[in-house]
Amino acid sequence: MEEQPPPSSEVLKHSAKWPINLGIVIVIFGIFGILAGGGRIMMGMLYAQNIEAVEMETGGAQFEDFMAESQRVSFIQGTGSIILAVLLLIGGVLLAKTSRISSIYLQTWSYLKIIAGGGLSYLTFQLTRKMMSQAMVETAGDAPVNSAPDSMITLVTSVQYVIGLAWIAALPIFLLIWFNRDKIRSQTEAW
Repeated sequence: MEEQPPPSSEVLKHSAKWPINLGIVIVIFGIFGILAGGGRIMMGMLYAQNIEAVEMETGGAQFEDFMAESQRVSFIQGTGSIILAVLLLIGGVLLAKTSRISSIYLQTWSYLKIIAGGGLSYLTFQLTRKMMSQAMVETAGDAPVNSAPDSMITLVTSVQYVIGLAWIAALPIFLLIWFNRDKIRSQTEAW
């Protein structure tokens, strides 16, 4: 009985369906990421309109400062999200085309997403905590500020931050695990 030669890289490339399926899912996530980033930038523009309206009505400098800071953070988050989403979209297309570089590209994207997403999430955490604390101080007026509500604000925003980080890191961690499996690594190296 003759031994069959191992399948050529072209046969291996087209026998697996996961690159196309996963590539399509990644492209969809990339498109949604671009839309979400654009929405963040639009929110920043709405903050700018609110700043002008509040200036005319109240002249509240603290609220104006907060809205200006919110506008900056929204612009940074939106721009960062769009950049990461475009990179993800490109990675999804490369994967669907079974490009040899797609594995390295998407793993690099995963590290960038965890680092940049974590940083952007931390900005949001700090801004939300600051906003909630400031609102509590303003509503208390001359009454002494209790540390219990401040602790509650810290707890709520911290839980929100941790959940946000888990959500941000879910796809990158999946991709890092997926592309480092022996079977998948050998398939991508054969492309």
